[in-house]
Amino acid sequence: MLKKVLKYDLQSMGKSLFPLYAALIIMAIILRLLNLVADKLVLIEIIYGFMLLLFVLLMVGALFYTFFIAIKRYYKNLFSNEGYLTHTLPVSASSLLVSKTISAFVYLIATSIVMILALMIAIDTSQIFEILKQGIEIMALSMKVSNSTIIIFSILFIILGYMSYVLMVYAGISLGQIHNNNKLVFSVVWSIVLYYISQIISIVMLGVMVVLINPELIDMINQNSPAPDEMNQIIIFSFITSLILIGIYYIISHNRLKHLNLQ
Repeated sequence: MLKKVLKYDLQSMGKSLFPLYAALIIMAIILRLLNLVADKLVLIEIIYGFMLLLFVLLMVGALFYTFFIAIKRYYKNLFSNEGYLTHTLPVSASSLLVSKTISAFVYLIATSIVMILALMIAIDTSQIFEILKQGIEIMALSMKVSNSTIIIFSILFIILGYMSYVLMVYAGISLGQIHNNNKLVFSVVWSIVLYYISQIISIVMLGVMVVLINPELIDMINQNSPAPDEMNQIIIFSFITSLILIGIYYIISHNRLKHLNLQ
């Protein structure tokens, strides 16, 4: 049943996101064409500058819009009028939650790919990629790891951070349903509360790492001179903290879905 629910969630989110993807690609093509003649006419150059600004804003908003659509799908499908139908289906709470989480992850990847493709179409990205390459090499050298390790760390950092925020809002929405009135308002309030709790947990985790592994780490951070091993420890603990938070948010959402009483 999970496959059917996941297929439906992917299709539903796709209806909202595919127009965005089309807009990014079309605008990228227009920018590339305008760039070919921008230096020949002042008016074209002005139009190119305006279109480039719109393109940048659209690129920046793409990930936020993807995040919004994932949250909207979760709330609408499980807690709005549509939720009455959803909860009559022979689907477990875990399947519903996993489906929404996978859908959010899939479209994070899809949006990222479309953004990179659009950027490559719109402008000459050789210099951008060269700067990124140099940055990766500097980080790899300072941490005494390979370039591929830096790339993997960066991808994991983005994915875990994004999914942590998605599941945090899922949990906030789920907790908001406890209240009889103003459930949407309380969903926002709970999401903010969970955010601050996550910050406290992160600080506690850092304290545990300092006490148990390396008591001198705080001094190194204050002096802006952590050694490669200590930098790797910070990154690994940040991953562990994100996984713990994701687990907590999942448990909260799953528990509320199991005991949900739509009114």
